[in-house]
Amino acid sequence: MWKTRDSESLRCHLCPTCDSLGPHMAWADEETEESWLDCIDCGTLLGRLTPQGLDPQVALAG
Repeated sequence: MWKTRDSESLRCHLCPTCDSLGPHMAWADEETEESWLDCIDCGTLLGRLTPQGLDPQVALAG
């Protein structure tokens, strides 16, 4: 059975633009101290990382 490592599971989401599953690139904004997730293949902003997981609504609104 295939299982994503726990250290990468938060970064594995389906990109709506190119259908890549990642693991995607996480980066932090030093000014707001928020973390974001960008698609590793096409660069689409996937959403904001929160303690509860990925918040894709932030990417849709931005």
